[in-house]
Amino acid sequence: MRSNVVVLPRRQIVAYPDLRAAAGYAQVEHTAHDAEPIVLPLAADDPDLFAVRASGSSMDGGDAPLRDGDWAVMRYARGLPADALVNRAVLAQLPGDAEGGLYQIKRLLRHGAAWSLASDNPDGPTFFELDGVVPIARLEHVVRPEDLCSSVGTVVGDLSAAFGINVTPTSGRHDGHLFVFIDRKGMLEAPDRVRFAPRGTRPAETAFVLAEAAQGNWRYCGVGRGEDGVWTMPSVDHATWKRWGDGRDVSRELPAGALSRAQEACDALLALPEAERWIEQPGGARANLVGRAGKGGLRIEGSFKPRTVSLIDLGWVVAASVDVAERGGLLDEERVNRARYLEGTPKGSTRWIDTQWALAAWTKIAPSLP
Repeated sequence: MRSNVVVLPRRQIVAYPDLRAAAGYAQVEHTAHDAEPIVLPLAADDPDLFAVRASGSSMDGGDAPLRDGDWAVMRYARGLPADALVNRAVLAQLPGDAEGGLYQIKRLLRHGAAWSLASDNPDGPTFFELDGVVPIARLEHVVRPEDLCSSVGTVVGDLSAAFGINVTPTSGRHDGHLFVFIDRKGMLEAPDRVRFAPRGTRPAETAFVLAEAAQGNWRYCGVGRGEDGVWTMPSVDHATWKRWGDGRDVSRELPAGALSRAQEACDALLALPEAERWIEQPGGARANLVGRAGKGGLRIEGSFKPRTVSLIDLGWVVAASVDVAERGGLLDEERVNRARYLEGTPKGSTRWIDTQWALAAWTKIAPSLP
């Protein structure tokens, strides 16, 4: 269950809340007041290393992407020759803002006699005018929050052993890492969202989210990314949502674009010639399309009372079909319900009959959609 966990020993180094604080420390060579210790996996103690959160997506690309919220472990550039920085990601100070400097993590490239600071993400900026640019530190390696702990869904008894740091089940920061412990009803505002306002804010900060389980254990819910005190993480399982959530819905949030695609499918089905307005399940059950439902879905009838295949039902088939296209496998009822419903949801809580008819509708019309 711990296949992704970083196995290097955990060591304490100094961390900074943003690039300006890190650059200020490196330049004046004293500990800034907003520096704080953090425990990260490191091969050896090294006083020339420090950590800073990556903020933004400009370096999210290439062979070793630096994502928003990742820890960038940097080495001070003082004393390093220029060749040690070429083609490496560096923390650099550029002239230009009201406080005297603009701080960026960019890749330092040489083009003959010219230099540039480039983003690894093709959509990010590149700086060609480097007069007054000061390389402050070199990126040594990236630590992803997801790689510091067990797989999502793991039930943890010994928190300190599981995370390799000193942790008690109290929401807040432990050894530089933010933890959110779900231990009261209503903390879960949605299956993938928990509310907690930490003391002080940190740009691009992430949180390890855990929910109380039986016998004093904790179920690891994944890495949360926050905004305005709400942390978004992978959806919890059905049992966790029922215990700590505030709502009856057992469905995940429909991916963006799936609902509009479902509407296109409904429109195309209802535009078919009257003789073709039918759908059929693999077992041979057939239903006629009798019109549009009140909220945009389909009204169908057959050897049963008229019923509705909602846009949401069809939208989840669309979402599952995208997942099949990306990952392979079969588009079937199990695949749709696995995408739609929380892990462990009993079949009686699902719309399994309408899932089958939504699959039949999508299978008929999808090949003819643009």
